Amino acid sequence: MRRCLRSVRSCSLFNHEGMTMVKVQISDGTPRKKALHFPCAYLRDCGPANFHPTTLQRLTPMNVGFLNEKPLAVATEDTGPSQVEAAGLEITWSDATKSRFSADWLLEHSLEPEDQLARRTAEVSEIRGYSRAQFEQQKPLDFQKIVGGAGGPCSSNPCSASEADNNSDSETLKLINRLWKYGLVLVENVPGG
Repeated sequence: MRRCLRSVRSCSLFNHEGMTMVKVQISDGTPRKKALHFPCAYLRDCGPANFHPTTLQRLTPMNVGFLNEKPLAVATEDTGPSQVEAAGLEITWSDATKSRFSADWLLEHSLEPEDQLARRTAEVSEIRGYSRAQFEQQKPLDFQKIVGGAGGPCSSNPCSASEADNNSDSETLKLINRLWKYGLVLVENVPGG
């Protein structure tokens, strides 16, 4: 049986500058705990239960009254009998609706400044960058092959439109992969003007 590492260890309500907030302590299976703070309006609006599971259509109205609802209670919730399903957060709202949040959901939607920064820069941090030697060794991509125009893969030999599209797609994919991986691509035969 697999053991879940993340779970909500404690939760509480508090007021911050006139706004009702929820504080949760999340454990990742080590003695270390992470504190997260969420405005109640954010959890009421963004909670997984507010969206249809298939269409992702909003199921609750977006209005000030709805967002100003105060929770009656917050509690940690054991979401299942197995060790795989760990404790989450359960909020009971004044209209008796219950919202449930897993520890993973709370971590993925954290509003803590360091977590927001990590999400914004996660993809950029994967860019490796070229050294000068690597860049000079990289064969430039041909613009005409990327766009599939004159001088492209089928300009000298007749080929079908689907072959031309496949060749162009292949070159475009190379362009995207290099750009994503290294952040820079050398393209030759670009028309001037």
